[in-house]
Amino acid sequence: MPLHRRIYQFLIIYFLGLSGLMLIKYSVGLSDYVIPGPADVWETWGTVWRRYMRDVVNTLLVAMVGQVISVFLAGLVGIFGRRATWLGQLSSKSLPTTSRRIPLLHWHPYCLSCWVTVFLPDC
Repeated sequence: MPLHRRIYQFLIIYFLGLSGLMLIKYSVGLSDYVIPGPADVWETWGTVWRRYMRDVVNTLLVAMVGQVISVFLAGLVGIFGRRATWLGQLSSKSLPTTSRRIPLLHWHPYCLSCWVTVFLPDC
């Protein structure tokens, strides 16, 4: 399904939900404290949109930097943990067999760490 159709579907569902919420608000006679009206939402958006946009960009930058760091660390683990080195041979023999013998210890390769959990199914 093309991306523009998915966006249209999301917007249709979003505005149907928002319309249903406003229908409930005005049919039951709820106050603006419970569900703010469109004028209050628009006024608040006009006041704080710059701060929200700055926070959104900041969050996206943190996510991008974190992704770059995780790819770098995964590359290091792949280089140093390959089976051609003594470290790679040690980890490839000890961790998978240990995780099968002890059900509480599970090697989770996507997190690049060893988690102690009550139950974590195989990925």
